[in-house]
Amino acid sequence: MTTISPTSRRRLLSTTGSVLVAGVLGGCLGGSKPGGDGAAPEASDSGLPSRVEVTMTSRPTPKFEPRLAHVAVGGTVVWTLHSGDHDSTAYHPDTYGPDRIPPGTEPWASDTMSSVGETFERTFDTPGVYDYVDTQAVCTAHEQIGNVGRVVVGWPEPDPEAQPALRPPQSELPRIARTRIEELNDQTHSLLSNESTTTTEES
Repeated sequence: MTTISPTSRRRLLSTTGSVLVAGVLGGCLGGSKPGGDGAAPEASDSGLPSRVEVTMTSRPTPKFEPRLAHVAVGGTVVWTLHSGDHDSTAYHPDTYGPDRIPPGTEPWASDTMSSVGETFERTFDTPGVYDYVDTQAVCTAHEQIGNVGRVVVGWPEPDPEAQPALRPPQSELPRIARTRIEELNDQTHSLLSNESTTTTEES
């Protein structure tokens, strides 16, 4: 049986699809160019990082990067503003839109972030798949042009019955947002199926 390390599994996260919507944001972008300090995240016993940074940018279009973040159970995701105005809001009837987080978990909604370097963070104690959206509207609604993201916590079973985020996107969501969620579903199924069919060497 092929042995795949946690590092190899994390490389799957670097292959996120991207379809750019041109021409709708001309003249509306501000802020600084995104960058990073190159620091490696601390890894947990599961081989997953206990802290992940997601940057929020407006160039060339509003985007979470990475769009799919994979963090250990009990790990923290930090959203950091690099340009524009953005927020991070769970897809849940109590916050915004349809329910796309694990049953019984608390949704979240950050304030609008508009100052470069501003951050919002959330710790995820329950394994599962969590979808979220940027609810801001500057020149156009960010959700309309597909600025959605996903957090996978631990190694949950890829079961749509238990994970609403793995179900097909609801029809009331904007078309491009639905396309992004379908892409995230493909990536997440590959990620979690890979874990369930491989073994790793114990140290």
